[in-house]
Amino acid sequence: MKRTAFLLLATSSVVLLMATATARTRPRQGGTLRIEMRADASQWMNSAARMLVFDSLTQLDDSGQVQPGLAVRWDSQSDDRRWQFWLRPGVRFHDGTVLSAATIVQSLTAEDCGGCPWRSVHASGDSVVFESETPVPNLPAILANSRYSIARKDENGNPVGTGAFRYASITNGAVILTAVDESWRPRPYVNAIELRGGRSLRDQWMDVGVGRADVVEVPAEQLRRAQQDHMRLLVSRDTDLIALVADESDLAARDPRLREALALSVDRAALFNVVFQKQGEVSASLLPNWLTGYSLAMSAAPNLARAKELRALVDRPQELTLSADGSDPVLQLIAERLALNARDAGIAVRTLTTPGRSAFRVVRMHVEETNPAAAFADVAGQSGASERAPADEVVAVFRAEQELLAKHLVIPLLYLPRAVAYSPRVHGLVLSSDGAMRAADFWLEDGK
Repeated sequence: MKRTAFLLLATSSVVLLMATATARTRPRQGGTLRIEMRADASQWMNSAARMLVFDSLTQLDDSGQVQPGLAVRWDSQSDDRRWQFWLRPGVRFHDGTVLSAATIVQSLTAEDCGGCPWRSVHASGDSVVFESETPVPNLPAILANSRYSIARKDENGNPVGTGAFRYASITNGAVILTAVDESWRPRPYVNAIELRGGRSLRDQWMDVGVGRADVVEVPAEQLRRAQQDHMRLLVSRDTDLIALVADESDLAARDPRLREALALSVDRAALFNVVFQKQGEVSASLLPNWLTGYSLAMSAAPNLARAKELRALVDRPQELTLSADGSDPVLQLIAERLALNARDAGIAVRTLTTPGRSAFRVVRMHVEETNPAAAFADVAGQSGASERAPADEVVAVFRAEQELLAKHLVIPLLYLPRAVAYSPRVHGLVLSSDGAMRAADFWLEDGK
């Protein structure tokens, strides 16, 4: 009898422990996710939370395959020069406006789209038709980019989307996003997201440590320190390209020999080791290695001897000017180090600390696509290069990239990941491959 009672007690204890563990890990409804950022809160549309509010016609899964978004199916004609996308029925914007082909066209044409891969876009019944001068075989993948997300303004001028969260207000300097019950997507677990801007990195890290914030920024150059501090981290793939971009209208930048000499003078390894503490990857490619597989095979080592030879061939070379975004101290530091590299090759370089025209700019380009051809089109467009979109095959992308790189108008330097740190009460938070927050899957343990 005693043995039976003991077994019953032991069994009930195990069941109780299992039930407690299950309760702790079961998603809970409610609460507000608190996000802090360095930028002003009004810039929330440039944050990782953007795609929680807005949707695109298509979306890419983690393997780079195109999946339905606001469009449920699509088809191409005229050798991929004409694409037609049929819309998901029953979708409404957060203000109640019905999503229609006309509202899609209005959103995509609301601003100048000089870098868009299509010539025109128009409504056709319950579908949207894109037409281009040349074939665009990867248009469904391109349209997954957040820059082509569908948005409109409500009667008060506030941005309105169709996503799992809606823009609610700015309260005491913080942007509030609230969960949408009637979205075509599943209802989020958390009730709201609070994005508070103007927070220094030091304050962000302190707040997440003491429980005043749930998600904070971790720049690539601080990722090693965050790891050493044992912060809870989510790190994306390498999605941010640091590159030098030439201005062909500048007299000095017009000489291809001088551009090549500058490219050969760059010490990428020093930037990788010193500035970014070996986070990310050295890259002489426009695309990250995880996407193409060929980046690591491209030579990224400097060649000062050849750079000096090319410099000597230039008669009375003009002084090169080099600039970086004044609000980004890391880009400014990179510009200073690149100027030293160039001077070692005998190239006169002057760095500019204020915005303005310059022969070369150090830029940061974000790559969202997980499709090589779409990613190439994105990077080429961001750098100002008017390149024809390649076919979907990696070989075609490689050839197109080699043609562009041979001009030395874009000089890739490094690829960096995006990262955030989060508090212990956050569960299920996932970053997509480009560093954006995955819609609606995260929850708070205390539901507060």
